[in-house]
This record gives sequence, C-alpha cells and structure tokens, in this order.
Amino acid sequence: GRLGNNHPSVVPYRPYPVRDGHIIIAVGNDGQFQRLCQALGADDLAKDPRYRSCADRVDNRDSLDAALIDRLAALTREEAIGLLEDVNVPCGPINEVPEVFEEPNAKARDLVVSLPDGNGGEIRSVAYPAKLGRTPASYQLAPPRLGADTESVLSRLLQLDAARLAALRDAGVIG
Repeated sequence: GRLGNNHPSVVPYRPYPVRDGHIIIAVGNDGQFQRLCQALGADDLAKDPRYRSCADRVDNRDSLDAALIDRLAALTREEAIGLLEDVNVPCGPINEVPEVFEEPNAKARDLVVSLPDGNGGEIRSVAYPAKLGRTPASYQLAPPRLGADTESVLSRLLQLDAARLAALRDAGVIG
C-alpha cells in the first residue's frame, strides 16, 4: 500500500513532527536504531523485541512510530537534530521554502538568482543547481508573471483572434 514519505523496508526512516516543525530520521541499520533510542532516552524501545531488527521494526511500524512521535514532540528541530547528530544518527530538518535559502550550503552554492521582471523590478528564482566550470548556466529571462503569456498562448494554440481574446477578458475568463 501507499506509505507517503515512509520508507517501505526501513523503519524508522521518515519525517517526524517536533515542537516547531518536522525533521527526517533515516535509521538504516540496527546500530543506528540503538543510538537513536539512546539519544532519546528510550531504552524501553531499544530493548523491546518488537523492534530488535529492521524486519521487526517494519512489522511493527505503527507502534514504533507512535512511540517516537511521543518522544520527539517535546523537542525542537534544533534539539532533536543535535541529539541525533551527536550519536551519528542520520537526520535533518525539513525546511519551509524561506528556510531552504538560509541554509549555509544553499548560500555557498548561490542557489538564488535575481532576474529583471521587465517592469523595473526583480524576481528571485532558484538557480540551476549544477555548477559547471566550462559551461555555466546563463539566465536570460525571469519566469513570467501569472497570466503574462495567456493571450499569446491562446492565440497561438487555439487560433483565437483579438476580438475573442477581448471577449474572454471582458467576461473575466482571462486577466
């Protein structure tokens, strides 16, 4: 069946809610699971036979996830990630869009590009992520504003003439 963001054959390996957002935890083996439990003060989970192996954790996914959600609920993203990183458990924040561009790696890689919008302003956009030495990405046009190309697209694809476009505009169908 569908699992959303859960991994089908590794548990715990999914996003988890914390007090101020979400983190992802990616426990790929039994040793990492033991360290996760240690970091969260969850010795009961580490010793529980239902969670001894990865296969056991997959079979008992729902109860383990519920227990982890309870333990993580009191922690902030920073607190949870700090605890897990200290014991080498793979994890990371799930960022909102503005937070993505504040990440040190995003800043170091110049992942935001500003392009002229044609009206004297600028539109910030995501830069091409690959940084190629001999053939770097170039940027000529900003993305069009919503509806900016509607009339030309309708004219070209549907062969609508100026009168029909004006009627659609007057009726509020296009902007």
